[in-house]
This record gives sequence, structure tokens and C-alpha cells, in this order.
Amino acid sequence: DDPNNVANYENYIQALPRARNITLTRRGKRIGERLGPTTRWALIQLLENRGVKMLTQIEYQKLTGFGLNAVTRNGKEICVPADLVVFATGQLPNRELQEQLRDSVEAVYLIGAARTASEANAQVAIWEGAEAARKI
Repeated sequence: DDPNNVANYENYIQALPRARNITLTRRGKRIGERLGPTTRWALIQLLENRGVKMLTQIEYQKLTGFGLNAVTRNGKEICVPADLVVFATGQLPNRELQEQLRDSVEAVYLIGAARTASEANAQVAIWEGAEAARKI
């Protein structure tokens, strides 16, 4: 009942029923690396308290009937058991259209994920679109 008692909150979270065993994987070094430190810490704590296994710095190999085959940063081949796999594979910028139009139109503005996919989000794209509109 005390909202300031972290131990009670963690016990409450751990006691919630679990419908699945979940493993969160990442090719990079850290889960939530672009989050603020406090937000990241809270997220990691919540995931750990809910029993989520986290594997980082892995190289994906293939999906099988048993799960996801991968290689760890130490070169060890592993199988992450899974009956459901969700991929969030990132983005790559696409500048093809810009290159095609460069010589045939007066001005081409590259914005959002087409410019820098790693920093793409709706707020950035809207801001960059507004900046391009002001220049026109």
C-alpha cells in the first residue's frame, strides 16, 4: 500500500502471473542504450523482476522448429527456445529517390529515416519536414 516502498513493488511485480517465458535479444551491447539512465534502470529492473532473460551481443543465425539459433560474443552457438519470435530489426536510410531527383528538380530535402534511420522518430521527421517547408 506504500507507493514509496520499492521492495513491496518488486514483490508485487514478481507475483504477477506469467503467461510466457520471454528472452529479449540484441545484436548490440546494451538493452535500452538510448534511454535516459533512470528510465533504462527502471526498465531493466522491471524486465528482470518479470523474469525476462536478456542476451546481448549475439549474432542471429536462423530460426528452427525449436527456436532461434545464434552465436554469442564468445563464439558459442546457442538455441534460444521459442514458439513465437518477434523481430525489431532496425532501419536503414534510403536515399535512392533523392539521388534520382537531384539533377532534375531545384531542391530535394532529405528528412526523417531517409536521412538518418538510427535517430528516426515521428517528432524528428515532423520537425525536419517543417524546416524544409520553411526553406521552400
